[in-house]
Parts: sequence; C-alpha cells; structure tokens
Amino acid sequence: MRGERLFPLASFCFPLLLYVLTLAPTVLEGDSAEYQLVTNALGIAHTTGYPLYTMLGWLFTRLVPLGDGAYRINLFSALMSAGALTMLYALLRELAVSRPLSVLTACLLAVSSAYWGYSTIAQTYPLNWLLLGFVLFRVLRWSRQPSQRHLIWLAFSYGLALTHH
Repeated sequence: MRGERLFPLASFCFPLLLYVLTLAPTVLEGDSAEYQLVTNALGIAHTTGYPLYTMLGWLFTRLVPLGDGAYRINLFSALMSAGALTMLYALLRELAVSRPLSVLTACLLAVSSAYWGYSTIAQTYPLNWLLLGFVLFRVLRWSRQPSQRHLIWLAFSYGLALTHH
C-alpha cells in the first residue's frame, strides 16, 4: 500500500520541482503580464475573463508568502500543471495502465516543450488541464459505476470547469 502512493506522488513532485527550478522569476509580458496584474487586483481579464483562475490566483497570492505577486502567479501555474499530471496518472490508472507506465507518461508530458513552457509562466492553460483531467476522471468513474454520487461529482467538476471560461 505504501509503495502505491509513491507513484502519484512522483507524478506530482518531479514535474513540480522541474517547474519551480525553471520558473519565470518576475513580471512577464503579454497575456501573462495581464494575468499577473488581474489576479493581484481581482480584476477581469480579457474575454472570457477567467473568473475561477482570477479568484484562485488571488487566493494563492495571499496564502503563499514567496517572492512577489508575479512570481506567485507563475508558481500557481506550476502547481496546477503538476496537479494536472497527477490527474493524468489517475486517469491512466483508472484505465488499468500499469503504475510505472502511468508515471512515465505523465513525466514525458511534463517535459514536452509546450507543456513545460506554459507551466512556468502565468497562464490559464495549466488550470484548464487540471480541470479537464478532473472532468474526464469523473466521466470515467460515472460510466463504470453509474450512481448518484458519481453523477454529482461529475456535475460538480463540469460546472467548476465552466467557471474557468
């Protein structure tokens, strides 16, 4: 049982460490700068506004006392990306893929160019990946065991994902 917990932990910790070591240190430009500013001021980003991202980012910057606000939003992206990789691991395990192969798959995605790049800057994609993984996991659970509990979790995850856009 104890060894079983190491695999999902590895799918979270190794990528997170990589992202933190390569994290953008401060204010960026373009959309990333907008997200850094909007989350700090609880403002509204460009269309579609990204309300969930803004509120979670604002809360994260208030709870984590590391670096400046821009760095904290970059760190928020790293955490969301690492969480999404753990969701990928859980999805693969639900599909009966072996533990080592599930971790390897998550780690390979973690070091892909686009995934890594968006995981180290203030960007909405990492939260989207996490929410997508959560929804897919709940769909899979509900399709295998149709129950009211699984349907409620599915509805919750889907509704939460809608608040991101």
